[in-house]
Amino acid sequence: MNSLNLETYRNLFPDDASFDRFVERLVSDLQFDLRPIMVDGRMLGLTLSPEGAKDVLYDRMVSRMAKDPSVLSELTDRLENDDIVE
Repeated sequence: MNSLNLETYRNLFPDDASFDRFVERLVSDLQFDLRPIMVDGRMLGLTLSPEGAKDVLYDRMVSRMAKDPSVLSELTDRLENDDIVE
């Protein structure tokens, strides 16, 4: 997954203070679990808060394990036997 780095667009703002205010406002809006990003009535995408992202990942993991229980045993095996995990 590629990220959208807002620093790339810093030069589109008249000054650093304007960019910083925009980022602060965006951060405050990200406090909601799921929020559409709209421009002129068009939906460009969605934001997902860190807490909302955890919920989505949890739901996907549970769903995947319910469909294929071998995923859980594979995860357990990796945690117990993989040299990277200590």
